[in-house]
Amino acid sequence: MNLKKIYLSREWRLSRAKFFWYLFLLGIALSIVNYFFGLVFPSLVYVIVSTLLWLAALFFIYPALIYKRQHDRNDDGKSKLKWIWIVFGISYILSLISSIVTMITLPSMQTEAQHLVQQLQTATTTWEQAKISQDILALQQKAVSQVFTPLYISISIAMIVFSIWSIVLLRPLLFAKGTIWHNQYGADPLEKKKK
Repeated sequence: MNLKKIYLSREWRLSRAKFFWYLFLLGIALSIVNYFFGLVFPSLVYVIVSTLLWLAALFFIYPALIYKRQHDRNDDGKSKLKWIWIVFGISYILSLISSIVTMITLPSMQTEAQHLVQQLQTATTTWEQAKISQDILALQQKAVSQVFTPLYISISIAMIVFSIWSIVLLRPLLFAKGTIWHNQYGADPLEKKKK
């Protein structure tokens, strides 16, 4: 079976096990590609490229898998798809907001930290080293306080809620049995195993 047929075609049926594994492999592949984009592109370009990558997955690849899985259950797949778009879309927007806030707040601290480390390396007395070490500790505390702002905490809680909602929405796709034998969308994907 070729990847184009698996991840882009909305034809035929997909068993529970194959749906899970194709979804799992897709998540790993997208994460690896996203990671390498982060290494190659500067911050703003990375956010744009990453957003385009996830939008392509959300509107082309995930629907193909969901349609095929719903076809195995003798359903057209359209009713489930709109809710999955909403949940994944909101989750991604929350993640994007979190990334943008991080990109805005942390670079200034990173520059300040590099400056303090250089000062620490050139410090000649123990008193200077102790003073710079206190400044580094204060900067670490500032970074932690900026990470645990109400915005970050609320985004994290919202992402947990949407993750649970995603699991509830995906539950029938992952655990419900498909139609036995042939249905209007094609042959049973497990039919060869049953013989």
